[in-house]
Amino acid sequence: MYAFPGGRAEPGETPAETALRELEEETGICARDPRPFATYDLKTHAPDGSLRSHFLLSVFLVDADEAVTAVAADDAVELGWYTVDEIRRLPTPQSVLECAERIAQGE
Repeated sequence: MYAFPGGRAEPGETPAETALRELEEETGICARDPRPFATYDLKTHAPDGSLRSHFLLSVFLVDADEAVTAVAADDAVELGWYTVDEIRRLPTPQSVLECAERIAQGE
C-alpha cells in the first residue's frame, strides 16, 4: 500500500524528530521545521471484535529543498509524487487519502 513516509519513534525521540528521521531514512530528503498537521487514531479489530492493533499516526508538514532528488530507501519499495486524483486510484489507507485531500484544500 502507498503511504506517507513514517515509522516508530526511537526511545526519547519526539514525534517531530521521528517525522524528520523517518522522512530522511525512507526518501533521502533532509527536511526542517516540522509542523503538526493531523493525528489519526487507527485501530484494527479481529473478527471477534477484539483489538488487534492501535496506532496514533501523526502527520507533519515540513520544509525541504525542491532541488533534492528523493530515492526509495530503508523499507520504502518505491516512491513518487502524486496528485489527490492519482492517490484515489492507488491502494492506500483511507487516512492517507483523507490527509492528502485536506492538505490539497489548504487546511
